[in-house]
Amino acid sequence: MSAEEQRKILQMVEEGKITAEEAVILIRALDEDENEDWDSFSDEGDW
Repeated sequence: MSAEEQRKILQMVEEGKITAEEAVILIRALDEDENEDWDSFSDEGDW
């Protein structure tokens, strides 16, 4: 997750659009998506 994405999420908390708990869930979900993207690249891929 980029610093810009994190800043936007924190801004949403500050503005009351989402709760801190929702922000944590969102940040974790985005981090998981990012990690899954890298997991799809392996030495056993179809090259």
